[in-house]
Amino acid sequence: MSTDLFDQLAADDVPPPPPQFERQVHQRLNRTLLVQHLVDFATGALVWGFMQLVPAAVALIHFSIFGRYPKRPDGNES
Repeated sequence: MSTDLFDQLAADDVPPPPPQFERQVHQRLNRTLLVQHLVDFATGALVWGFMQLVPAAVALIHFSIFGRYPKRPDGNES
């Protein structure tokens, strides 16, 4: 018998994976991907959407208080 670890491992028989192995791997992977997508959505899309609504909300408040829309930075009031 050889004393080399790789030779010993090559001689050993590897048992087949359990029948539920693939399903368990897919379930863990799907959970991980779902969490990653939700975090990405919460930190990306929701923040972007909020930043798009802020100017409209500020304009609404300004219009409610002063009765006219705020001037645009380029000077047009259309």
